[in-house]
Amino acid sequence: MKQDSQFDYYSCYSKQLDELFSYEKYVSYSDLSSVSDAFQNINISKIHSLKMIFGYFIKLKITQAYKTFQFTKNIRYKLENRDRYNAIFVAQEKRKEYKLDDQKLDDQQIEAVVTCEDASLVLAPAGSGKTLSLLAKIDYLVNNLNVQQSKILAISFTRKTVKELKERVGIKGVNINTFHSLGNKILKTQLIEKSEVIQEKQIHKFVKDSLNELILNDTNFARRFNDYLLFYYSTPIDLTELKNLKDTVEFNKSFLRQSLQSISLDKKKYDINKTTIRGEWIKSKEEQIIANWLYINQIPYDYERQYKYIDTKYCPDFTITAFKEPIYLEHFALRKDGTSHFKDYVSGVEWKRKLHHDNETMLIESYTYQWNDGTLLQHIEHQIKSTGMEIIRLAEDEITKLMEGSGQYKQDITSFQEILFTFLMLQKNGMFSIEAVKEKIVMLDNEYLKRRSELFFAIYEPIYQRYEKYLKENKLIDFADMINRSIEVIEKSSEGDYPFEYILIDEVQDLSLNRYKLIKALLNKNKNSKLFAVGDDWQSIYRFAGGDLSLIQDFENTFELRTKRSVIEMTHRFGSPQLDVSSVFVQKNPYQSKKEVFGDSLKNTPIIKRFYVNNYNSGEKPLVSQESITVDDILTTLYEKYGQDLRNKTIQIISRYNWDIDNILGNSKKHILPNKNFKRVDPNKKTEDGKTDLIIEWRASSTSAPISLTFSSMHKAKGITKDIVIVLNMNSGSNGMPSIRSSDPLIEMLLSHADTYPFAEERRLFYVSITRAKEATYVLADRSKPSEFMYEIFDDLFEGSKLCPKCQVGEVLERNGRYGKFYGCSNFRYGCQYTEKS
Repeated sequence: MKQDSQFDYYSCYSKQLDELFSYEKYVSYSDLSSVSDAFQNINISKIHSLKMIFGYFIKLKITQAYKTFQFTKNIRYKLENRDRYNAIFVAQEKRKEYKLDDQKLDDQQIEAVVTCEDASLVLAPAGSGKTLSLLAKIDYLVNNLNVQQSKILAISFTRKTVKELKERVGIKGVNINTFHSLGNKILKTQLIEKSEVIQEKQIHKFVKDSLNELILNDTNFARRFNDYLLFYYSTPIDLTELKNLKDTVEFNKSFLRQSLQSISLDKKKYDINKTTIRGEWIKSKEEQIIANWLYINQIPYDYERQYKYIDTKYCPDFTITAFKEPIYLEHFALRKDGTSHFKDYVSGVEWKRKLHHDNETMLIESYTYQWNDGTLLQHIEHQIKSTGMEIIRLAEDEITKLMEGSGQYKQDITSFQEILFTFLMLQKNGMFSIEAVKEKIVMLDNEYLKRRSELFFAIYEPIYQRYEKYLKENKLIDFADMINRSIEVIEKSSEGDYPFEYILIDEVQDLSLNRYKLIKALLNKNKNSKLFAVGDDWQSIYRFAGGDLSLIQDFENTFELRTKRSVIEMTHRFGSPQLDVSSVFVQKNPYQSKKEVFGDSLKNTPIIKRFYVNNYNSGEKPLVSQESITVDDILTTLYEKYGQDLRNKTIQIISRYNWDIDNILGNSKKHILPNKNFKRVDPNKKTEDGKTDLIIEWRASSTSAPISLTFSSMHKAKGITKDIVIVLNMNSGSNGMPSIRSSDPLIEMLLSHADTYPFAEERRLFYVSITRAKEATYVLADRSKPSEFMYEIFDDLFEGSKLCPKCQVGEVLERNGRYGKFYGCSNFRYGCQYTEKS
């Protein structure tokens, strides 16, 4: 290249960089690359070449030599100092006042708005104004950067946010959609045959109805279903994972059930409204499985009956009474090598073996390791048959009816229906074929989990096939198919069909694999597209629908774009102590992003605990639940404080499960009477925030005006803001909080990453629940079994009462014993034997 043309070349390069670095806008990696790529013949490391400068001096072009030196110096500086320039630009913008709808943006919001990197990820906690930031971003792009409205695409997960954005943005022509409405628009452009969208409620109903029909009409299917619920519903746990008595107690609370035999006794020998005399509660999950297997195979047994050949207390696990001389079955917590996790346990096993040998009584043994490797029931069946005993299984419909007649098993059935629905949604949102699911099961290296998954899949596959057939025959499409087909359309489209320069995503933490692929397909159609995503990994609660937190945890590699991360830490919704408690609680999971959340120091938002003592037993006469009475007391206190002005307060009742509202409104099937102060108004009325919540009226007295309340599940509560929130059922156990079903290995199998921290999503879900209120949050729990989360958020949970020093999750209570009063742990049923003298 001639020196004159080199001079022009450097001059042009330097000028274009000056225009780019004008302090008028943020300079992205691709902005700089687009300029530097146009001058790729210049080697930045050699542009200060003395030979080149000397050439100008020889030709007596001293001015050109000097200017060239200045150009090259400017070029090098700009190329090496993009980050410094952007920091200065952002600081400059923060000194200006940014307002939208008379709302002033804080410094962190301004930084998020003016930063226009190839990909921008903004993480913001509850109540920090994510929607305002999104609106301000659109306004900035159009009015400051002169981006054409039609080249901006904003996507949210909820119709409520889309509606709010459309109403408040004040700019025509901007594309604002939910993922589903965007998918629908894309499909319409291809003149694809119109299909009606099947709603989530309809899918739930279809799964439930299909399950019931198959159980009723297919005996083999019914047997698979019964076996799964009775023997495979919970996953085995290595006793070494139960590091202390606290872990053992929490595990037993989650999984222990009344045996089918005692349920049968309830129904056959006693009135349904009376407490059973037998009251057979099994002490471990493994023993419960054995008891139920014995019962459904009509093998008579007594549980923990005194061994008759000695006077000292010894109660074998099972005394089988089929023959004149009983057969004893002991289930030992032993590993395959004969050792045990429990101290001095093996010597006790040896003592029992010798006792049976000396008294010539037949002892059948089974072991914990057999549950872990999936051979427990086969081993017991072989041992029973070897005695000459006949095994005759009950009719499948009788087994199913027994389970349906028990409150706990019935809730297990409801939970199983939820797992079927969740598995279906994960399969479709994860874009897995049925063959791909089978392959995942084959690849499992744990024999028990493989057998469990195979049995589940044998139940799931016919329901899945029915579902797909139903969609086809009725010309229906679900939301997952809508997204998946849209991806195919985009990928086959021509360049320029989707010319979006900016794609904005709300609630990015909820991205599923197929939604991510939809965004990626749109970005690939325009190499100049920029991505702006706002969300909060602390509020990622939709794993059951395919929400994949790893997509934002590894955002830059996921989208293959240079990424700028920023945070908004000011919450405008609530103050302390709710702010401090909720932030510390969610960040106990080390895999959550770290944020130093702060709020208005003048705001006081308490979290208040309320205990009740559960008075409900499935065998007793109908009662008004104590939980309902406690909510009534809270509202009465609020009414005494505010009077009729309480009608102007927004009050939300939240719980982990929809069925928890039965404790307030009553349920005759559960023998729970309604509380006369509460009245169901409209289960499907849309609230002002666009959600379909249950509307309830409460009256302080028969003559006072009604106070309106709303009820929703914790998942549906996301995105709402209320004055007062009441959180129900903060109890431990299988149907409490945290839910043990949220981390079922079946669900984990279809997710791209595992939440390795215990109950990670349940922790985030509780964070969502305790960050909805502006004025106060009340959390309710049964005093005898508060959730482990309650122990975390309240320093002195029982306020003066003694915490059990042995298990650390029970309360020391006064009890009546054979020899008078004594003190014992409230978790006695669940394995804590702590006592002390009165």
